[in-house]
Amino acid sequence: MVYINDKEVSKKELNRISKRIVENAETIEDLQKLSDFRAEHSKIIKSFVWSLRSIINNKKIKLSNNRNSIIISQRLKRLPSIIGKLKRFPELRLGRMQDLAGARIILPNIKDTEEVANYLKNKVYKQKDKNNFLFIREKNYILEPKEDGYRSIHQIFKYQGKKEKRLEGYQIELQIRTKLQHQWATSVEIIDSIKQQSLKTGGGDIYYREFFKLSSKLIEYIELNKDISEISKELDRLRELNREFNILKTLSSLRVITKRLEEITGEGYLILILDYKGNSIRYIQVPEENISRDYLMYEREYKEDTNNVVSVSVENLKNLRKAYPNYFLDAREFVTTIGKYINNTEE
Repeated sequence: MVYINDKEVSKKELNRISKRIVENAETIEDLQKLSDFRAEHSKIIKSFVWSLRSIINNKKIKLSNNRNSIIISQRLKRLPSIIGKLKRFPELRLGRMQDLAGARIILPNIKDTEEVANYLKNKVYKQKDKNNFLFIREKNYILEPKEDGYRSIHQIFKYQGKKEKRLEGYQIELQIRTKLQHQWATSVEIIDSIKQQSLKTGGGDIYYREFFKLSSKLIEYIELNKDISEISKELDRLRELNREFNILKTLSSLRVITKRLEEITGEGYLILILDYKGNSIRYIQVPEENISRDYLMYEREYKEDTNNVVSVSVENLKNLRKAYPNYFLDAREFVTTIGKYINNTEE
């Protein structure tokens, strides 16, 4: 049994909604329940992020001295992403989806990512009933990168219901990645957005897939201080792809300018409407209690449009551009990183 707006909803009902979505037979009521269920996770992800910040500030965890550069952010999964995932994995059900709410921590280097990942799973959240959250499992895509080159550590945590008993068992996902891994991942999302690719889900043009896979290998060598000359053939191929398809030039020519974003203050969430054709971002501040209704309203309003609708926590506004450079089509750091090694820093 789960709760939506304080009302009990059976997992069988969520399963039926999942099935109707896969069959393209969902109703407006189904989407509202989905949005309400997603919004319930905002209560626990907020608590989780608060605890993460406390942990990072705790001197017991051994991190590099550059703690001020660490970025922690949170988001609620976009409706098109939820629907797309259900259709890619027809056996998956809403009640078992682990990333309806997610947090991300971006750290300076590999050593810090390993330290944080091990500290969370082996010390802070290891014991049942001790804290608000319990570590469930981990996928280490740094040790074993995905086929497309994606590298990060994913951890799943379960809420133990110490403060919100009715939400006991809800799961959230934490992504732990380095700054360079973040540059790579957000650049992939930018190409997906502006070139109508699907690289993030395993699709897209073969030359983009090859370029990003090779650039991930380069980043791995940079981060691990390996001898770059060992991948000279890969670098040559990166140069060829870049010359032929102008990938770095395309990325460096993009930018969305948004004014007065830093002036927003207060509690709640921020809904961003990303209009890449108009080179603009519209933002709406929403109280936490209204996030389900308003998020779904804007997602439905722009359903047939090229605009993307996303929701982030207002607490992250200070570092919003750093946490989500893809929203601003800002791949400058990735272009600089890769360009330095293929002698083609196209600014």
